[in-house]
Amino acid sequence: MSRALLFATAATADGGAAALLDAGDGCLAERLAADLTALGIDEITVVARPAWVEALAARGLRVVASAGTATDLGHVEDAAASGGSVLLAAADVVAHRAALGRIARSGVRSTSAAVQTGPAAAGGAYPQPVLRQRDMVISVGTHLHRVTGPDAVFRGVLGVSAGNVGDLRAACAALRALDADLDEVAGGYGAVGLVLLGLVRTGVTVGGYNVRFLRCARVASAGEAETAVTALASVDEERGASRAGVKEDDEFLATYLVNSYTPWIVRFFARHGVSPNAVTWLSVVIAMAAAAGFATGTKAGLVAGAVGFYVSFIFDCCDGQLARFTGRYSRYGGWLDMMADRFKEYAAFAALAIGGVRTHQSGVWALALAAVFLQTVRHMIDTWYGALQHTATRTLPVVPLDQPLDTLGRRAAARASATPVAAHVGGGTSGAGSGGAGSGGGQGVSGGVGAVAAVDVEPGGGFGATLGRIAATAHGKYRSPGYWIKRTVVLPIGDRWLLIAIAAALFGPRIAFIVLLVAAGLAFAYVFFGRTLRALSMRISVMPHYDIPFQRDDGVLARAIGRVAGGRFPPVPVALPALVAGLAALGAAVTGHLPATWVIPATAALALLAALASAAPHDGPLDWLTVAALRAMEYAFILTVIAVGRVPLPLGYALLVALAMYHYDLLGRMEKQATPMVGTRLVRGWELRILLLAVLATAGWASAGVIVALVAVGGVVVVGPFVGLSRRAS
Repeated sequence: MSRALLFATAATADGGAAALLDAGDGCLAERLAADLTALGIDEITVVARPAWVEALAARGLRVVASAGTATDLGHVEDAAASGGSVLLAAADVVAHRAALGRIARSGVRSTSAAVQTGPAAAGGAYPQPVLRQRDMVISVGTHLHRVTGPDAVFRGVLGVSAGNVGDLRAACAALRALDADLDEVAGGYGAVGLVLLGLVRTGVTVGGYNVRFLRCARVASAGEAETAVTALASVDEERGASRAGVKEDDEFLATYLVNSYTPWIVRFFARHGVSPNAVTWLSVVIAMAAAAGFATGTKAGLVAGAVGFYVSFIFDCCDGQLARFTGRYSRYGGWLDMMADRFKEYAAFAALAIGGVRTHQSGVWALALAAVFLQTVRHMIDTWYGALQHTATRTLPVVPLDQPLDTLGRRAAARASATPVAAHVGGGTSGAGSGGAGSGGGQGVSGGVGAVAAVDVEPGGGFGATLGRIAATAHGKYRSPGYWIKRTVVLPIGDRWLLIAIAAALFGPRIAFIVLLVAAGLAFAYVFFGRTLRALSMRISVMPHYDIPFQRDDGVLARAIGRVAGGRFPPVPVALPALVAGLAALGAAVTGHLPATWVIPATAALALLAALASAAPHDGPLDWLTVAALRAMEYAFILTVIAVGRVPLPLGYALLVALAMYHYDLLGRMEKQATPMVGTRLVRGWELRILLLAVLATAGWASAGVIVALVAVGGVVVVGPFVGLSRRAS
């Protein structure tokens, strides 16, 4: 069951309730309650000051009296004690229903707050300053609490998921225990703003939904209410909501070559009831048609394939936008989108290789294998570094509620040996308002259009920390040349796919692979060295937050070796000998010096050294690289078997792709928290797969070993999801 509390606690200049201001079709509180009812909220209660209870009740609203902020928090605790999700909102909010829907849909999935950035953030009453990083609210301002580098304002709507209602009660209790006048601390922000502070300061992860192209703001006078209601009508809500579904920080090509028209496509799909998953499958079908064009090897086929590949990317952007626009989220949808992207890209590589063979171009299958190796290892690094950054932001040290500076402010003060913390109490920042209804007496929001504060959320120092601050500064200058360079240098998917399409159409498969590998290699070097240095300065442990042996893909043998070793070996160094040996063998093969068969068992023996760290805590500053190192080690060994055992390259390619898709599923279980794939236990264990291939290849049956591994892993990857979905349906 979902509940909403609307706080009619702010007064207009003449002493009346802002919630009772005219909204054209009733008062503001009535309008807000009607929208929330339409969005599926089961029970709506207005918490009002005693003088306004009768007038609000006369409007047909369920009203309870509250004498002050402390009592308001008590009502929040009572609502949280009943279970289910809880929505808190100022009753004087004027908002599009679509904006409310992102926060207030029945059965809130995660705790989130409505915030706004850019020039629009300066409008509305009581713009409460917040700092939003990685889509999370990490600092909240009040008349007592200061925000370091505020980059957004809170718009007075907060949804608390059922999973966080216990945290909500604890936050309210902690706020009520403050040795301070809560009415004075909250000021015009009211109980909702104070609860947001309490949740963030007690360590709860609160998402920050940016209203962006929609309207959501509080009002404090009849004139403001009339202007706000008129502004709602002036915006095409459907169009604004579809534009809001576009990622805020998408890559350059997606922003300017795709997202300018995809909202129209998304609205078309929504009107015709097309689901986001159906759009994902449509993208896959188009990509397969494009692959068929690549596979011809002809000029016309390559051009057609390039166009189809780009169109597939357009629809790949649409599925996520449609999910955000319609609210039809699912964890399976996120998993499907991730897996489909990799499948489409690797199918395109295979098709280009087939086309290259048909036109007598040499080395295309080897180049395709190299591309899969490089891209998969790179994605492992990307995902785990993202998890590292997310952990660094989510696990910022909790600052007691009675402290005026937030974590980042205290850190900056300590580094600069600045004035004592107490000197900042109640001081505000530049841009602070006068304390009237329009400003709330809090801090101003730094930055201009779409600004993101360049705030150091990463602990540590040294060169890596300097790189982090430079990156944050570039990212903070939204859509500046530095911002786009930072976004493009990592070769994101849209840029990569367009590069593949153009190079294939103009120069053919072999040159397309070479261009891709050069660009991807440079991006890999930038990503690896830059992020490694930053991680060293951050000193954040991320892997202990997950099932370490599962994410490592350890089998029974690796786990047994790890238990015997007792966790005394660092995970990344012990994986390097086999990786270096495999790459050296490949280098020899590429240069025409085919290694002897004994290299295979020797490399397999070195690979078993990586099992020594299976039981290690994985809490070192570079242990987030463990998964990428293990994948690179195993893939390099497979490529060595293919080269030394003279395995047909298309067969080896099929095994590498099947294994990569299996490993992406492991990432999906971590990142998307979902997978329909079953049967993975049958093929689990990197060391078991290596030993199987080593034994058969040493005996002269390398191709047979690859076929056995392909049937096992490929069978699970292809059949496993359908079995899982059928079980779920039944």
